Amino acid sequence: MPQTGVPAEYGSLVNDPGSGQVELLTGREDGPVHLTIEVHDSPAPPSPRTWEESVTAIVRWERVTRARIQQLDITMDEEWEFELPAPHFVLEAHYQADEDHEQWLLRLWPATTTT
Repeated sequence: MPQTGVPAEYGSLVNDPGSGQVELLTGREDGPVHLTIEVHDSPAPPSPRTWEESVTAIVRWERVTRARIQQLDITMDEEWEFELPAPHFVLEAHYQADEDHEQWLLRLWPATTTT
């Protein structure tokens, strides 16, 4: 659902309110990308793992309760949906890669008035 606001880039994340989507820009042209999504009721605890990149974005949308993960691939069009923690939420993205694949961890929790 399109939202108001200006696009913002946070490293590998692009928040585009006009299109109503957050884009995750992977570094691979070919090969597997592993994605884990965690939805929390409060700020997520620090990750015990070391990551190549970690970025945090505040996403403020109206009337949005579900998110759809869509794979942009010529040969696959899989989709997954999940409940958002709140219309205004913190999105933390962690990235690690090796020769064989990329690993992404997305963590979401409700934004507060101080975040």
